[in-house]
Amino acid sequence: MFIFKPLYVTFFSLSVFSTSILYAESLTLQLMTDEQLGETTGQALMTLSYVAPTDTTNLESKRSGGDRNIGFYKLGLDADLAINANIKKLQLGCGGINGAGSCDIDIDNFSLSGNATTREGRASSDAILSNPFFEFAIRKPESASQREIVGLRLSAEKAVGLLTFGTDNGITPNGINSLSGYMELASAKGNAMTQERAMDGATFGAMTGKVNVCLSGRICVNNNPMSSTDYILQLRSAAASFVTDPAIINGKRLSSVQLTGKADIAPIVFECATTAGCMKAKVTVFGFIPVNIQTSVVGKLNNLKANVTVNQSLGLIHNIPVNGNAFSLSLQQQDIQWTRAAVKAQRGWWMAFESPIEIGDISPLNKVAIPDSTLAQVLPSVNNALNSNPIVCQLTQCFSGMLTIPDLFLGPDSNRPNIPQTYVDFPLNNQVLSKQNFAPNCYGTLKFC
Repeated sequence: MFIFKPLYVTFFSLSVFSTSILYAESLTLQLMTDEQLGETTGQALMTLSYVAPTDTTNLESKRSGGDRNIGFYKLGLDADLAINANIKKLQLGCGGINGAGSCDIDIDNFSLSGNATTREGRASSDAILSNPFFEFAIRKPESASQREIVGLRLSAEKAVGLLTFGTDNGITPNGINSLSGYMELASAKGNAMTQERAMDGATFGAMTGKVNVCLSGRICVNNNPMSSTDYILQLRSAAASFVTDPAIINGKRLSSVQLTGKADIAPIVFECATTAGCMKAKVTVFGFIPVNIQTSVVGKLNNLKANVTVNQSLGLIHNIPVNGNAFSLSLQQQDIQWTRAAVKAQRGWWMAFESPIEIGDISPLNKVAIPDSTLAQVLPSVNNALNSNPIVCQLTQCFSGMLTIPDLFLGPDSNRPNIPQTYVDFPLNNQVLSKQNFAPNCYGTLKFC
């Protein structure tokens, strides 16, 4: 296997050319027998292949709506190409056939290096492109008078390295402004901490349930209906671990990506924000005697799960490790499915990764807010739990003390297998991801060079 760096290719070509001139006169070709040829082994530096429009491996001809008159010529280098590059502004396909005011690909501070985590490591390492090649899409390739080039692709059968975009992993999106292409994201894991917040009756409506009012340890009036719209509860911060589903980025001039997944939320403690009573409720004793109470409250929500939707600006994604993925950059005047490509490349400029990308840990750097819409979905399950498992309080507690709400289980566990699982929708919008920090591909202190 050959290994080249870009400048070395030029010197190699010049040296081969000059060597052939020096020795052309002194060396003559020698006849070889078939046996001698059969014993000779070698490796070609350049390879050339052709896929005809009627070939069974022609994906463009086979796809629904594909062009059945396109063939593919591939000129490849049977070698490893080592490259380390910084591009201040990568803009391709701005305006033009896909519309004014945007670019097919628009990336600020694009860097490609080896898989390293330090400045020195990145600046002194190279990404490796194995078997790089050019591929031409030719319409009517068998007609000398009508054939035309309708697409050009620069690709490699395998790429290993680190791609980074932008200058810093901050709250302001930077790096990828727009992207046209295809990328499959593998499932990813993360951990988040929720922000503390208030939950009040004015916003979310009535909290209902049942109360067992006890006059002494053994004398209780059970299952008295309770209702409150005058409450202000403080929800403490809680941990949530989540896993996203595999996702596909496939489109033109994209500026964001959406991921979905599931989250397990640790127990959420709720209580009064102050020492004063934070709940006023009406309890109907014996089914017809209304009693107004004011009390402090403490309790816990258990076994809550969430359907997570991650809406993330591409400008908040800054590093993509490439570990053996096929990579390509192409330009086509019409939609074309290139040889061995997963999907068609759309008209214009197109960047594609043909194997799943592992983006790693996607834990938010900061605490995430629980939106009103999520709490609104929790309250009906809380009310069901309070009706199934009544609050027990002594008479003095009900009216002026601390009302301890029993643990509320919003999903099953080993001891409560029949409790229906409560899922709430939990959006995560444009979070700064802790593992998207990266070292610049520069020596010294510059963010980009």
